[in-house]
Amino acid sequence: MPAIESLGAGAFARFAPAALLAVAVPVAMLLNVADLEGYVLLLAAVFVPAFAVVLAHSLRPERGPAVVPVVAWVCGFVLYQWITPTEIGWWQDALSAPFDALGLPFAISDDVTWLGAAIPAFLVAFGIDLLIPPVMRVFSARPRVPQATS
Repeated sequence: MPAIESLGAGAFARFAPAALLAVAVPVAMLLNVADLEGYVLLLAAVFVPAFAVVLAHSLRPERGPAVVPVVAWVCGFVLYQWITPTEIGWWQDALSAPFDALGLPFAISDDVTWLGAAIPAFLVAFGIDLLIPPVMRVFSARPRVPQATS
C-alpha cells in the first residue's frame, strides 16, 4: 500500500489492488501459458548474463573499461541463444541469419544441450567480465619512456 500511495494514488490506493485484480484475472484466463514460454526463456537469456556481470563486479573492486560488461553480457546472451534458442518464430529467424553467415549450426545440437544454456552463458559472461580487465591492464602496462626536455 505505501508504494502505491507514493506514486500519487492517494485515497484510491486501497482500491488499486482490487482494480489490478479485476483486470489481470480475465487477461490471465484468456492467455495460453504455453505461448509465453518462449518469451520467458528470452527473458532468462537477458538476465542470466546480466546477473553474471553484476556478480563479477561485486567480486572485483577495480573497474575496467565500460565496454567490457557490455561485451560480457552480449557473449553470454548469444551463447544462451545458440545453445537453447527461444521458440519465437521472428526471433529465431533474426538470430539464425548471422549463424548461417558464419557457417555455424543454429541451435548448436541436442547433444550439447544436456547442460542447458543458463550455466554456460553465466560462466562465459562472468569469466569475461572478471578476467578481461586484469588481462587488459597487464598488456597495457608499458614502461614509461622519459620525455626529452628542450
